[in-house]
Amino acid sequence: PGATWTMGAIFGESTGLPLKISIEQNSMDSQKHFFPSVTALGDILEEEGYNQKFLLGSVGYFGGRELFMEDHGNVAVEDFSYWKRKGKFPRNYWVNWGFEDEKLFLYAKEELENLGKAEKPFNLTLLTVDTHFPDGYVCRLCERKHPKNQYADVYQCTSRQVSDFVHWVQQQPFYENTTIVISGDHPTMDHDFCNDVEKSYQRKVFTTYLNAVPGVEEKKYREYSTFDDFPTTLAAMGVEIPGDKLGLGRNLFSKTPTLIEEYGLKHVKKELEKRSDFMISLGQIDKESAFIQKEEKKKEKEEKKKKEVEEQSKKIKETQRK
Repeated sequence: PGATWTMGAIFGESTGLPLKISIEQNSMDSQKHFFPSVTALGDILEEEGYNQKFLLGSVGYFGGRELFMEDHGNVAVEDFSYWKRKGKFPRNYWVNWGFEDEKLFLYAKEELENLGKAEKPFNLTLLTVDTHFPDGYVCRLCERKHPKNQYADVYQCTSRQVSDFVHWVQQQPFYENTTIVISGDHPTMDHDFCNDVEKSYQRKVFTTYLNAVPGVEEKKYREYSTFDDFPTTLAAMGVEIPGDKLGLGRNLFSKTPTLIEEYGLKHVKKELEKRSDFMISLGQIDKESAFIQKEEKKKEKEEKKKKEVEEQSKKIKETQRK
């Protein structure tokens, strides 16, 4: 709870806190600020002089992603609109949620080459989208090995692209002093991809830390959540954390038990589902702005539907004349 969708996961892994808000999940772009009194990963890195960029192939404002990044660390958001202004693709280009991950990785390499040459430390974050439900997006790199399962093809394609990108980074001169974090935002929401998975199986997101400063002294199975990414990411960079705790997160490189290990998943979920006056006070949510935005979107949707009906009616009449 509080981290089971993209914006919630970004918030959770950056602050160690659940995104508990009194408005719709993806309505934070209606606000002037995004939990302004909370200290996030971006805030810490900004204070340490990091050059920070957030790259994505969709529109940045959706769900409040752009607002969060700008509010916490003055992170430069380079989204679909940014790359469109750069003339990277035709003005009318649009696939899936904007542009495909193949382009995202290409643009990321360009950014990294520049960031790596600068004297300042950097934080480059990518948000991929090809595996988004339903069924994912089949790009030109996808190999059609599963005739009846497009999603499986997309998953394999994305995995190959991520692997190729990581291997490229590892060949760069700046890699020696660079930590790579790969983390999913939430388990797939595709309607039928996991039909054959036993209900008793606990699905999880993939998370890994490459070139981490602490290293791993012993292999040990850990029960963890999105919140644990916050202190663990900092620890992976060599930051010493008193008590190995930040928010609800625990440093996975330490022996400190996570909340799930200490209390059990069922109990933790139950507690997170409760109302939190603390999170309400931190959020400073303007419900009126959220309501106004909701009505505007509703009106926009109705006008779009009306226009589509009119265009369809026009086509039918033209066909009848012929």
